[in-house]
This record gives sequence, structure tokens and C-alpha cells, in this order.
Amino acid sequence: LPVERDRALRVDCRRFVGEGRLTYRLQRDTLLVEAELRSQAAPSGALRWTWITTWTKSGYDCTSAAGVVFSRFFTDNQRYMPVQQLKRRDHAELSFDGARWIEMEGTRDADLRIEGDGLHLHWEMEEKRMHLRLHVPYRRQGDRWISHWSVRVLPRTDSVPDTFPRFVCPQRRLEQDLNRFWWERAFTYPAPAGPAAWFEWMATMRCWYDGDQRRGEMEQLRTYPITREGYVHTWCAMEGWPFPPSPPYDTRHFDTNARFILACWRFYLWTGDAEFLKSQADRLRRAMAYQLETLRGHEGLIITASKDVNGRHKGVGNNYWDILPFGHLDAYANAVYYASLEAMQGIDAVLRRQPLTDYRVLRQKVHRRYDEVFWDEKAGRYIGCVDIDGARHDYGFTFVNLEALYYGLGDAQKARRIYRWMETEPTSTGRPDTYSKWIFAPRANTIHNPMWGENAPKSERESATPPWWHFGWLGTPYGDQCQDGGAILYTSYFDLMARQRHLGPDNAWRRFLAIVERYRMPDRLCGGPPLARGEIPQQENPG
Repeated sequence: LPVERDRALRVDCRRFVGEGRLTYRLQRDTLLVEAELRSQAAPSGALRWTWITTWTKSGYDCTSAAGVVFSRFFTDNQRYMPVQQLKRRDHAELSFDGARWIEMEGTRDADLRIEGDGLHLHWEMEEKRMHLRLHVPYRRQGDRWISHWSVRVLPRTDSVPDTFPRFVCPQRRLEQDLNRFWWERAFTYPAPAGPAAWFEWMATMRCWYDGDQRRGEMEQLRTYPITREGYVHTWCAMEGWPFPPSPPYDTRHFDTNARFILACWRFYLWTGDAEFLKSQADRLRRAMAYQLETLRGHEGLIITASKDVNGRHKGVGNNYWDILPFGHLDAYANAVYYASLEAMQGIDAVLRRQPLTDYRVLRQKVHRRYDEVFWDEKAGRYIGCVDIDGARHDYGFTFVNLEALYYGLGDAQKARRIYRWMETEPTSTGRPDTYSKWIFAPRANTIHNPMWGENAPKSERESATPPWWHFGWLGTPYGDQCQDGGAILYTSYFDLMARQRHLGPDNAWRRFLAIVERYRMPDRLCGGPPLARGEIPQQENPG
């Protein structure tokens, strides 16, 4: 049935779970709900409640005029969801879980707070209705199973708790937008947020404030799988990436060890938790030894130890950018390897133990070899990869160059050339639109990686630029894929930090304000397609 009022909530329990009692009690501003199930056997799952509110899925209006009841949701365990992320979508990509309370800020004159134990919330949307699916676990009490929760009406206030860190700015509007931007991007994901490819990013985002986010990431590091030889798994229990299937393919990524070392070091620097570092001492040492010996890092650069991760077209990927067959001599992986040497030097100093090598001398060697192997003097940038046959692969990878500068590779002269290329030279569109196309981040690459295969357009198959893709990816028109002319927001962090170091804080600030202005558009840089400037988010259309 259609929802007749903007705050009409319908409890929907369609599945038979046994005999029991369902009780509703209204006490002043609080509705208490309790389900009692009489059964010796444990229920097969949590009790599920569906609330239905008014909504408008299309467009960008998130006010009550569009039937939108709540503006944002947040929890006691540092989770956050703005309603803008739910627009133009059938369901949310993420859910809340394990919460003791979930606050829902209203668009009119009141907020609501759900309180319970182990609360799980998911969102599903139709054109004119939003379904709030709440799961509440049962707890055993004698021969009964009890599930209870409450909904409390609160005055309408902006009440994000103090456990969410805040930035302070002289301009009130900038401060508000900056904090919302920060919460919307850093706190929508759970902790831990992902496997080894995310370690360094999550440590950078979450190491400097206390709470469930930091604890969740540190706990994953404590127990994350590492082989006896010292290889840090790529995807949690799986040694390799989820695709292609393994076996027969070896899908391990070889930047995971460096990311593990960097993450542990960053968490220690902010927490001062020496016990955490001591608990990882042997694992960290094995991880570094694997880089130095198995990956031959002592020679100056790490080399992938896999027949499939060889850097050739149709090869298997070696890092987060998973449909690009980085491998053999991978500039992206070697940038984090370089950074991990300084981190390991610091770790050994804190733990007062003999280092495996002279990390200062080795870092100098890596820096020299990195420039010798990956710098393209004519193009004025670092290339992406040298494959096992010695072929060099360069598609103008901005993310490779930005992270290289961020981790201290290159020098002032190289940085100026890199930024001149990114800011003034044309991409495959014929225009210098590396930054202007997406605004929130530079294009991932400036040279189109052509489509291939028998069904590719003739113009693509006859391109002077050879294709360089994972064997399972046939390519897309330039700009239709985040790994070929598209963009990912996270790269802007490395961009801003590199600008601050090499071009100065004023330059970095101007770039930052351009990103904030894009964020201020009605879509708030999120939600389903299309975004305000016609962008197609990757989640909805991986092509």
C-alpha cells in the first residue's frame, strides 16, 4: 500500500518464525518493541522489520518537498550514511551493522533514534518509497528468544557525536561542507573496510582518531593471514585476488607486504601502542624479508614472483587497478615498496632490533633504480610497467606519478614536469582535460587504452596505441571506465599532498577548493547515475 504520511512507518513481518508474542508500548517519546519467540531451537536469523517512508528516487532533491523524511543516518560505532548516497539507486551498496543505536536526522522538526543491541540497517528504494530494513538479533532468556528495540523521538538538531572527528575553518560554510564531505567518504565504510589493497589508505584515514574505526582496522592487521614464507595475502583468507579463478591462475598481488608494513607503522605513530607493534614484530620481519629476497628487492626494485603477473597484455593484475595487467617491474608496487623501507627502519628502531639490511642505503638504491627504469624523459613522467619481455607500458597513469611523488620519489624538477604534463597537455580527447573532465580527481590516465578483440570497433583495433588489458577485459570507450580515462576520488589525496610538497600550499589549496566546489553540487558527488554533471558511478555500470 502507498505510504499516506511522510512519517508513516509500517512494520512488515512476513516470515513465519514460530509461536510467540509481539508487544508495542508507547512511553512518552519512546516506542518500545519486543518480540518473544518460544522455542528450544535457536531462530534461523534475526527478526526483520521493514519500515516504509515516502521518498523520491529520481533527481537530486533531498528535502521534505520530495518526500524525503531523513537527511542522514549515523551510529554509535562510527558509521554514517547521507541520504544523497541513496538517490537514483535501488539499494544501498553498504549497510550498518553491530550498532547499539542508529540516529536518523529528520528533514523537518524531529529526529529519531533506534536503540537496541547488534542493530543492522539496510536501505532499499522504489521511485516513491524507501524501505528501511532493520534486523534485530534474538537473545536467549531461558526457553524463550527475545528481540527488542526502541524508537525515540528527539528534537531536530545536528547531533553527530564527538567520536566523529571534525575540522575547524575560519569560514563557517567551508567548515560544514568539509566535515560532511569527510564523514560521507570516511565513515560510510565499515572497519575493517577491505583487504590488503586498502591497508595503507585505511591507516592514513583512520589511524589518527580513536574509536571503532581505528580499532577495527588494527584488529584486522593483528590477525591478517601471512604465509610461512612471509607473503601477505591479497584478499583476506584468499592468497590471491578474487578474479580470475585461482587455480589455475596465480592472482597474488605483490604490493601487499609493503602496505601491511606501512599500515602497522602508521597506526603505531599515532597511537604509540608499542604492544601492538611488538605483537607484529615477527610478521613484519617476515613480510620485509619476502620483499628483499623472494621479490629481489635487495637488488633495487621488487619483481613479481608469478608466471601470470608478468606485465604483458592479457596478463593478470598486480594491484588495486585490477584490470590493468601491471606486473614484473611495476612502478605502482615499487613506490609503496620504497615507502615501506623507511617504515621498517623506524619499526626496527622502536623495537631495538638488528635490521635485515641498511634501509637508508637501500632506499637510495631504490630511488636511483626507480628513476632509471620508470622515468620517461621525453614524456616527462613515470611509466606504469616494464613487462617480463622488457616492453614498456605507458598510458599516462596519473595515479602512478602522484603516489611516486607522495612517497618521496622523483625530485622538484620531475614534479614540475609531471604537473606540466597533467595540467597542460592534451589527453586522448585532444583537449587538456585531465583535471577539468571530472574535477573531483584527475583522469586515471591520459592516453586511451584501446578496446581489443574481434568485436572491438575497427578504429580501436587499428589504433596506433597497443591495448594493455587483463585477458578478461576487452576495454571501453575512453572515459567510460574508471581505469581508462575515468577517475577515483582517493587519488586526489596524493595529488594534494604532492602539490603541497612541490608546488606549495597555495597551489594545493586552490586545487582543494575546486574539489569542494564540485562536492557542493546537488548530488554531493554521490548516489546513482547520472550525477549532476552526467557522471556514471562505477558501482552501477562497471563498463
